[in-house]
This record gives sequence, C-alpha cells and structure tokens, in this order.
Amino acid sequence: MGSNVGTALGVMGIIIGAGAIGFAFFVWNGQNTTNSDLKSD
Repeated sequence: MGSNVGTALGVMGIIIGAGAIGFAFFVWNGQNTTNSDLKSD
C-alpha cells in the first residue's frame, strides 16, 4: 500500500506542479500582453 500511495502522490505532485507552472506562465504572458497594450496606447 505504501508504494501505491507514494506513486499516487508522485503523480499528483507532477500534475499540480505542471498546472502551477502553466498557470504562472499564462499569467506572466497576460501581464506582458497588458503592458504592451498600455505602452502602445
């Protein structure tokens, strides 16, 4: 059981980590786009 729990936590950690990186990347790009629009105006 311990091995299964470790694997589940490992998979969840990878998914959460990837989601956090993707979200941060999306927000970072959104801010850059907003800044570009403000500078253009």
